[in-house]
Amino acid sequence: MKRCYELGPEDFEIVEPVLHNNSYFAHPENILLAGVTDEDEVIRKFACEKILGARVHSPTNGIRVFDKPTITQFDYSASSYINMINWNVAVVTPSPLLTGICNDDLEHLQVDLFKGIPCHSQAVERCIKDISATTLKVFGHKSRHGMVLQCTKSRAELPKIECKSDFL
Repeated sequence: MKRCYELGPEDFEIVEPVLHNNSYFAHPENILLAGVTDEDEVIRKFACEKILGARVHSPTNGIRVFDKPTITQFDYSASSYINMINWNVAVVTPSPLLTGICNDDLEHLQVDLFKGIPCHSQAVERCIKDISATTLKVFGHKSRHGMVLQCTKSRAELPKIECKSDFL
């Protein structure tokens, strides 16, 4: 982002909408998740404090909103990912991935607890591929859902070939 900011006003005007469109990765939740596992203890402590504060101030019921950060939240000249967000303006929500970790463990910076946080599994990637292919063929949520379910059912009925000996 810093290099994009250094392009100049005309070029940055072209790049900025693309950066903003992909800003889900720069959501405060994602930045704090990365900060919790950072090797730098100062960044880990900052991230844990923000998450603990978000747990106190966030509502326990209702729908969690995960919107793209606004333009005013970004500092394009930041040299570190943790400084990329204007934390005074950002709305910080606790990450669902950390709900199983108690406040005491977060306060004591138990970094080993965070090593098993799942990201993408093969099943998730397969579903994304199926849904993407379905959107090209079928229109409407109900029709897409039916087609994905039918594909899953069809795959379950086919014989599975795990290794070469099964094939022969």
